[in-house]
Amino acid sequence: MMTGIRVSVPTAVLAALTSAARQGILIRSGRALEQLAGVDAVVFDKTGTLTRGQPTIVAVEALEDEMPPEEVLALAATVEQRLTHPVAEAVVRYARERGVSPGRRRGWRYAIGLGVRATVEGKTVLVGSDRLLKQEGIGLHGLPQPADGGGSRIYVATDGRVCGAMTYLDPPRPESEQVVAALSSSFGAEVHLLTGDQSRTALAVADSLGIDRENTHAELFPEDKAAVVRGLRAAGKTVAFVGDGVNDLPALAYADISVSFGGATDVARETADVVLMDDDLRGLPHAITAGRHALRLIHQNIGIVAGTNLAALGLAVAGSLGPVAAAVIHNGSTILAGANGLRPLAEPVLARGDGVRGVDRQDGP
Repeated sequence: MMTGIRVSVPTAVLAALTSAARQGILIRSGRALEQLAGVDAVVFDKTGTLTRGQPTIVAVEALEDEMPPEEVLALAATVEQRLTHPVAEAVVRYARERGVSPGRRRGWRYAIGLGVRATVEGKTVLVGSDRLLKQEGIGLHGLPQPADGGGSRIYVATDGRVCGAMTYLDPPRPESEQVVAALSSSFGAEVHLLTGDQSRTALAVADSLGIDRENTHAELFPEDKAAVVRGLRAAGKTVAFVGDGVNDLPALAYADISVSFGGATDVARETADVVLMDDDLRGLPHAITAGRHALRLIHQNIGIVAGTNLAALGLAVAGSLGPVAAAVIHNGSTILAGANGLRPLAEPVLARGDGVRGVDRQDGP
């Protein structure tokens, strides 16, 4: 009997991992597959996960009369150059599209979740969120704010004074709303959104995707994201965290299942238990389904092997079953359970864009 279990259980796990890989989903281990089966809370980082991660600058404003918008843009591009953060790349790209070349900076320092500080032409320049300016003792009272849904904003300050602001948009991925709906309705998972962005922007994204406002957490530092994950785990949830950046590493480490993308930062991709190689969120429901289906197959295989052999044992004790027949039944149950474990390999490979993968097919044994 133990031989049948030793053969059929790894067969089911390997078949599920192989089937997921054919769908563009790398699940690193059998443990990760098992954890996926129990996921009942999914926590998303916003930028680059629920959104495209390709911000676009839509406006540059000068907040001091003596500094035109072109100079504000040049200062920001100078400070943000050669940084890999999506917003920094958007600033530099926007500047180059308008013929503004970054200058030279010195002594720059990047603060995760806040922004950048550097020296440009002898001036101390800050480019980042309102929290960065507040931390430096620079007030923002009376400054204009974009309307709700009008984008996020970063500020430019020189020598302790705000001299400009830039508004950018980072629209949701086209599949995000569909995936959030599937996770909530088909899988019964509690969906959370985490971001370091302002509450106004976070709530606008959450409303557009159907995420409850009470599950939307804004203005978070990396350690705050990890605290949300720890809190859900302390409440008895099995938590999957989906993120793609350096800022997400603490939360990825604390989650029961960490999920990232093939195009994520190297460290996030290598840390993750599950990697969506196609950079498509629709792989997440399929990964959860694969875990649940594999667990069902394992239970079925144990039942096939144990039930058949126990029945044969009873017949043998009663003298109704000879040694040859018992051997045939034992080996036959092993073959049957092994074949049952290979069922995931029969699943068709879905083309990208074929709906939410893992929800459209029957989620049963």
